[in-house]
Amino acid sequence: MEKIRNKERGFTFIEMMVSMVIASFVFAGIYGVYTIQQRSYTVQEQVSEMQQRLRAAAQFMTNEMRMAGYNPPDDYPDPNSYDPNGVCNDAEVETMKADELTFSFCRLTADSQDPPVYTSELIKTTYSYDAAEDKLYVQHGDSASTKRALAEGIEAIEFLYLDADGSVVTDTAKVRQIKISILARSTFPDAKHTDTIVYEPASVRDGLSTSVWDLNGADVSGTANPPSAAGCDDPYDPCHYHRRLLVTTVKLRNMGLE
Repeated sequence: MEKIRNKERGFTFIEMMVSMVIASFVFAGIYGVYTIQQRSYTVQEQVSEMQQRLRAAAQFMTNEMRMAGYNPPDDYPDPNSYDPNGVCNDAEVETMKADELTFSFCRLTADSQDPPVYTSELIKTTYSYDAAEDKLYVQHGDSASTKRALAEGIEAIEFLYLDADGSVVTDTAKVRQIKISILARSTFPDAKHTDTIVYEPASVRDGLSTSVWDLNGADVSGTANPPSAAGCDDPYDPCHYHRRLLVTTVKLRNMGLE
């Protein structure tokens, strides 16, 4: 009588252990790739959001600054009902500080068709920076009006006042251009990123000043060495934030017009 042989075979303990080790390496690799991609996505999202805040604030200020000194002509169809001279003669740049700017322009507030009626008001706009809150504020009206946050995560700002030739001026009547330097910071730190840059606002780039900014937006003029990784032990240290510096020039097209 022929004996039936069982051809089925299982895995040995060693084979199972080898398989588990190989599988663990595969899963570790997959997790590592996922973690890297997730971090990259998070960083890109933060940097993109920071750049959007920065550009939006710069664009908003640029559009309004171009209205500085605007005074509509007085040759409307019914000049007796519109007199810009009484209200709008003072449209100009009013306050000139490195971190605060106030200017005004004239705006029509009514325009009736029959009969034509034109009235106006002087609009005052102030941009100010709060270093304690890292916020840029805008205020429309006098000091009693409410100011609102224009941008958050702003570490430093500089307004540089220039004449038509690009020379720095201190007389409000001579301002024809304003160079804006804004240093923005990401909302959250990135422990794997170390920022060791000393940022230079427009005044430094143009050789007009030596007041550079460190990682907190503070003036570190005369500092021998830029920040280094040595002081970045804590994941929440300032050096672990992403930053962008934007410098733009706004020409005040209504200033100096006769």
